[in-house]
Amino acid sequence: MTWRRHIISVVTKPTSDHTLQTYGRGVVFNVETSSRTQAGDTTTLTSPPLTNLLGYATFEFWYSNSGSGTSFINFTASVEINSVSLPLFNKLVHGVVGWTHVCVSSRIWGTPHLKFTATALHRGLAGELAVDDIAIHPGNNCSGAVTSLPLTTPQTHSGSSVTCDFESSTMCGYKNLAASKDDFDWTRKRGSTISTSTGPTGDHTTRHGYYMYIETSSPRVKGDHAMLQSPAFSTSTTQHVTFYYSAYGSTIGSLKVYVKHGSTLGSPVFTDSTSYTSSVWHYACVNIPARYVTSHLVFDGVVGTSYHGDIAIDDVTLSTGSCGSHSVSTVNPTVHTYWGTWSSYGACSVTCGTGNVTRTRTCIHYTSGGVPCSGSSTQKMICHQPACRVDGHWSTWSTWSKCSVTCGRGTRSRIRSCTNPAPSYGGHSCVGSSRNTATCQYPDCPVNGGWGTWGAWSACSVTCGSGLRTSTRKCNSPSPSHGGHNCAGISEKQDGCQMTSCSVDGGWSDWTMWSKCSTSCELGTMSRDRSCSKPAPSGGGKQCTGGHSESHECSLGPCPIWSHWYQGDCSSTCGNGTAERMRSCSTGNNADCSGISYEHVPCIGTECIR
Repeated sequence: MTWRRHIISVVTKPTSDHTLQTYGRGVVFNVETSSRTQAGDTTTLTSPPLTNLLGYATFEFWYSNSGSGTSFINFTASVEINSVSLPLFNKLVHGVVGWTHVCVSSRIWGTPHLKFTATALHRGLAGELAVDDIAIHPGNNCSGAVTSLPLTTPQTHSGSSVTCDFESSTMCGYKNLAASKDDFDWTRKRGSTISTSTGPTGDHTTRHGYYMYIETSSPRVKGDHAMLQSPAFSTSTTQHVTFYYSAYGSTIGSLKVYVKHGSTLGSPVFTDSTSYTSSVWHYACVNIPARYVTSHLVFDGVVGTSYHGDIAIDDVTLSTGSCGSHSVSTVNPTVHTYWGTWSSYGACSVTCGTGNVTRTRTCIHYTSGGVPCSGSSTQKMICHQPACRVDGHWSTWSTWSKCSVTCGRGTRSRIRSCTNPAPSYGGHSCVGSSRNTATCQYPDCPVNGGWGTWGAWSACSVTCGSGLRTSTRKCNSPSPSHGGHNCAGISEKQDGCQMTSCSVDGGWSDWTMWSKCSTSCELGTMSRDRSCSKPAPSGGGKQCTGGHSESHECSLGPCPIWSHWYQGDCSSTCGNGTAERMRSCSTGNNADCSGISYEHVPCIGTECIR
């Protein structure tokens, strides 16, 4: 991964830079982690050499982060001077963080470089860190303020370490000396000290963390000592220790630093008795020559004449090598002037649209004849008022539409819209019509013929009875012209008409078939009929003459009759018995005669002899 100059677009993150604060616009420096990123990957963005910054300098920048909640990037801002790194800011960033302002003041000498370092703490997780609007000013211009700065994730320390930011409650193994060797103890603290007009307003690391300090209010008296001893460390090679300290107050005693070799405290390697008039943190670097013995650092805080003498230390760092040309003798600058706090921002420079608001600050002189403060006394920021009223204006006319017809006379039109620009924020709409219409002419169109209305019915075709009447129409509504078609369909129609019935004499219909003979045997009759219906008499016509039916005799032969009974012998030779008898029909078919052809009848034989 690497820092790169990144042009903002609507599909990237962040979606706007801090300068313009406009969606999809701007430029930032950013670094991305991705599926190819390994844990521990580090990249550093280094500024050109910074000149004219002797004394104190203020470093301001804005940062933004976007990524998954499990993608952590360790983000550090520092100043490097002759290979010595002075930490300014450290944050373990993750998740989505909007543009956040950081302002840090620090002691500067030589020709420093500002560095931004990003280190991935996880492998293969997507994240993105961006910085923008980096500003560097001479002097202490932050007034101890950090805007919208989240709490830094506390650093933890396992065991003991001379290097310590005092965020851990174990204080990295630092201990107050026994009561027999000093008068009171150093205290671990966050925020401001309990006394007014003395001590820092927050720690050096993040402004929200912890530091160590001596509280000089009662029962402390002038000359009381508090000694804080570091864990043991080896001095087999040349080393140096850097630290930040605050000595704000009108009655500062002194801060002394010793390198205790074995049990020998020796002389202090650093002393500062200045009563500083602001709560800024001061930087110090002390060389530790090689002694090949086990050593300790001892920080000795000495009470001044009143409670306005609180002294604090933070961010102690032990490193190999020496401080270079900047040792303890250069850590006590004389500051004659400083900037006061910024005023509130004034009114926006415009009443509508985008403008600027301005705030100011005053250069406060500690002593008469002090030199003016370095940097600007004014600062501007973009402000957004309600949008300005925009009156609408017409766009250009569109091209003419096609004629509404393909032959003969028609119309065509063109349109325009009130969008150049469109009215907005209470602006007036365009005056006039959005549509323009004109006539257009083609050759005459073919006219197809159309039927006129039907004419009146003609007289009935007969004077009596049923006849026909006729109605006609013409193809003249309109008449076909210019090659148009004639009318389709009939030009004449007929309808039945009924006059007074005509006189009709009746006429006989044909005779019907003869009916069957009225008997099935012997002599009978049969008949046939006709009707006066061909035609029936009407309109006073005459009835048919003659009879409407006639009959004559018929015979189908003699009727069938039974023969006489023929009886057989009696079943008993004496006394009562039965005998059979039978007969036959004259037709030879017994079924033709009515009754039975066979039966049993009783009979009496001769008298039986007993």
